[in-house]
Amino acid sequence: MVDEAMYLGGNPEAAEELGGKRFLKMDLSGLDKAGKGAAGGPGKVPGQVGQNPAAESGFLDGAEDVKKVGTATVEGEKTTQYRGTVSVEDLRASLKDEKAETRKQREKSLKQYEDLGVKNFTMDIWITEEDRTKQFRMQGDAEQGKLDVTMTFGDVNKPVTVKAPPASEVMDLAEMMKDVEAEPAA
Repeated sequence: MVDEAMYLGGNPEAAEELGGKRFLKMDLSGLDKAGKGAAGGPGKVPGQVGQNPAAESGFLDGAEDVKKVGTATVEGEKTTQYRGTVSVEDLRASLKDEKAETRKQREKSLKQYEDLGVKNFTMDIWITEEDRTKQFRMQGDAEQGKLDVTMTFGDVNKPVTVKAPPASEVMDLAEMMKDVEAEPAA
């Protein structure tokens, strides 16, 4: 996110679909606080933007089948990988034991996943030798297809500067949609 735009980066195959551009830009300035645009359409992705990724990684605490999968090196750090499965229903039930601030963050995340139709998650977490989360992956089935999110944590308590990608590498979704609407139907 930079200003009121979200940039999604893709692999070389995705860039091929975007005319060689590596990023897709979505202008979110038309979304109101409820996450709906002027046309009243759903704004589920923007609702995720301000979230703390630690809220999701804490969901693994609710899994009863957590097991050690093995070890791996993630971005140069030795880690131990753990995996577990948990239902949204079980996660909601486990919130009663959480501190108010943590409970609020997790309830917000759970609500968004419920809105997407996700009922169960498979979660993987990679822990460093210093007991810090290095990587977290969450997978589930949503109404629109597979949900598969991986977050890799690069550093701890360091300032971050986010810049928009160069315009030459960006395809603007609004412009792309204008072109599609202008094409005559076959």
